[in-house]
This record gives sequence, C-alpha cells and structure tokens, in this order.
Amino acid sequence: MQWLVYLSEARVGPKSADAAQIYLTARKRNRELGLTGYLHRENGCFLHYVEGPAEGLETLLVSLRRDWRHQNMQIFGRGPLKSRRFPDWDMAFTETPDASFAMWLGVSAGDGPCAQALAEASSETVLAFFDSLRDAG
Repeated sequence: MQWLVYLSEARVGPKSADAAQIYLTARKRNRELGLTGYLHRENGCFLHYVEGPAEGLETLLVSLRRDWRHQNMQIFGRGPLKSRRFPDWDMAFTETPDASFAMWLGVSAGDGPCAQALAEASSETVLAFFDSLRDAG
C-alpha cells in the first residue's frame, strides 16, 4: 500500500458541472481501483491525497495526466503506507473557505492559481493538513 499527494491547477470553475463530474468520476474510479483519499480545491488548485495499491495509484496517475480539467500537476510526495488515513472515504472533498490550506498555514492565499504557499509546501505539511481535515470530520 502507498500514498500519493499532488497539486494541480484547475481548468474548470468551482461550481461547474465539470467540477461536479470530477468528484463523481473519482469516487467511482477510486472504488474500482481500491483507492481512498481526499480532494481539496482552493484558490484555483486541486490538492489531492490518495492511498491504496501501487498499481491503482499508477492507473490513476495515467488518467490524471490525460484529464483536461486540470494542468501543471506537481507531485508533492509518495511513499509506503502501513494503514490508510481515510479507510472509509473513497473520496472526501472540500472547497470551502473554512477548510483553507493557506489559512491553516497562517499565510495569505495569494493571487492566481496555485499560490506560492501551496506550491512550496512540504509533503509532511500537506499530510498534516489532510489529517486535520479528517480529524475535523
């Protein structure tokens, strides 16, 4: 079992039908691939934590790199996992201001897609953020 965290720039509006389709498709695909995780949208970015079998993550990465709804994917980290962070969530999702990564860091969100605070965060910081979202319920 492995985990993966990536950041990408959204090419679809936050409340659009295309954005809703991302969530619906991801939930179905994650179940099929044995993946669980959390997708967070903020300031024009997708920040995604996903975990599961290595072959499932590889299949997901191939699909993500072909998906026109986001661009400029940056992988924060990847590694082995003893137990799942999100065992019961095929795909959790947030895009609300009260679940802001920038606010959690205590910095300004900045301007434009994938502001510097997001783009320069360490994988440990991103994992701690996702843990805080999980623990908040």
